[in-house]
Amino acid sequence: MTDAPFAEADAASGTDAAAPAPSAPEALDRDDASDAAAPAPPTEGDPAGIARGADRRIVDASARITLGADAGEVQDVANQVVEVTDRHHGIVSDSRVSTDRDQAQASLSLQIPHARLDAALGDLSALADVLSRTEATDDITARAVRARRELANTFDQLRRARIELIRADTPEQRLVSRARIDSLEATADAQRARLDGVKRQGRFATVEVEVTSSGRGSAGGGWSLPDAFDDAGHVLEVIGGVTLISLAVLGPLALIGALAWLIAARTVRLRRERALD
Repeated sequence: MTDAPFAEADAASGTDAAAPAPSAPEALDRDDASDAAAPAPPTEGDPAGIARGADRRIVDASARITLGADAGEVQDVANQVVEVTDRHHGIVSDSRVSTDRDQAQASLSLQIPHARLDAALGDLSALADVLSRTEATDDITARAVRARRELANTFDQLRRARIELIRADTPEQRLVSRARIDSLEATADAQRARLDGVKRQGRFATVEVEVTSSGRGSAGGGWSLPDAFDDAGHVLEVIGGVTLISLAVLGPLALIGALAWLIAARTVRLRRERALD
């Protein structure tokens, strides 16, 4: 989708922001004449007619797709997502990749030209297993018309304020006119930014892509021989720890018991010797 739906507002912007207000009365006549001139009718295929009620819709499209891959392949799949985006003249606005020993995940936010969205989604779906895929559309025609109409109205007020400045007779009147012009210019800047945002929504679709390993660390995704060795080692570590703790607790008790036995044995022997005497 092109910028054509907003040609009139952009043209108005260029007219009002071009140069300082003229000081000659002839300039006022030119302004009045240009303001009264009727706009040229839109040509065939020109969606500028949306402001005049033509049946031309502007759609904000979005999609979300989740791809599944092995942990060791997530980074490669993420790189291929970037390649697909470039191939369809899109933009990667954000990308994040996180990995550890067993899991990996990548999240990418893409801006794809609306006309190439279906083809791009098809190419993305072919990169790995598709775990989920959703698409949504939102008709923003009314928002676009409203944004352009508000901007055009502000430009009209700005033009009239400049005329008032030229016709002002006192410094106080000129001061008031300049303040109004400054305020209207700030309003026009904000409205132009909103209009640009709507235009961008109509041209590009937002696509959120997530690539996840779902905890799969090997191609088989099952319990392998290395996993068995790891588990066996973990069990031995636990047994060794329990043994050390047991020795730490029972060792002192055994020593105390041995000392008590020696003392008791010597006491019995001494009593026996005294009895014999």
